[in-house]
Amino acid sequence: MPGVAACLFVRNAEHDIQEWIAYHSVLGINAFLIYDNGSDDATVVNARAMNAVADVRIIPWGQATGKAAQNEAYEHCFRQFQREFEWILVIDSDEYLSNADGLQIESLLSKHFFHAEIAFNWACFGSNGHIETPTGLTIEAFTRRSNETFAENNHTKCMVRPELAIGVLNPHHFDVKGPVRRPSGQPFLWNTPGRTRNIDLSNWKINHYFVRSYAQWEAKLARGYRDSTQRDKSLFHAYDRNEVLDEAAAARADEVRLLLAQATGGSRLEQRAKQGWFARVLGRLRPC
Repeated sequence: MPGVAACLFVRNAEHDIQEWIAYHSVLGINAFLIYDNGSDDATVVNARAMNAVADVRIIPWGQATGKAAQNEAYEHCFRQFQREFEWILVIDSDEYLSNADGLQIESLLSKHFFHAEIAFNWACFGSNGHIETPTGLTIEAFTRRSNETFAENNHTKCMVRPELAIGVLNPHHFDVKGPVRRPSGQPFLWNTPGRTRNIDLSNWKINHYFVRSYAQWEAKLARGYRDSTQRDKSLFHAYDRNEVLDEAAAARADEVRLLLAQATGGSRLEQRAKQGWFARVLGRLRPC
């Protein structure tokens, strides 16, 4: 299998980073290139702790905010790692690559040998009715999403061959030397770069946990969401869409928990087991 990395531009995601790394490790991502945009919480510490089970690399990326800093980080990533990785997935810490059939990333890439970029539609997930922050994994707490008629799902996030990358058009689409395809291998019809005319959530997609619970949304605004156009609290209600039950990511929860247990050690495992996080997995591991 070709080397596959995930590139993450992040600031203050201490509660999400370990699950995000563990989940994508289970999916088949080989390495995690974490561009830290001046986090002042435990994001970097928590990410480094995952080195026990994954190849995690921290690249400090200053205090600057906005799309310029983000785009420059992606350009640096493509240049710096193009000889090491054949593909780089470029997504955020609230985005999870998912597919309906429980497949690994290898099965996807085998169809794209002659392509330069694979673009996935967003699937925006809602609050699942949570007001307060739920315990446990994000992929289990939030299993209801918008359907294909929700206009914001026409956004894409992409997996790129870095050696064929020319530049960053925006965080949703890249200028590349070669064809851009849907996961199915079909060509795209674009409205604008990073927004498709048609939305396809039938298999591979990006689960976008944008709002989560209302408490998490308020905390997101309080810590300073980097895109100043997204600070209006009314957006919570616009994105809180829960029409479709989608448990494709949740189906990997046991594997994610086991990986987190290996990374965090036995004492934390026992603590979380008491809270019910690992109850099912521990039950399976008990000797007869």
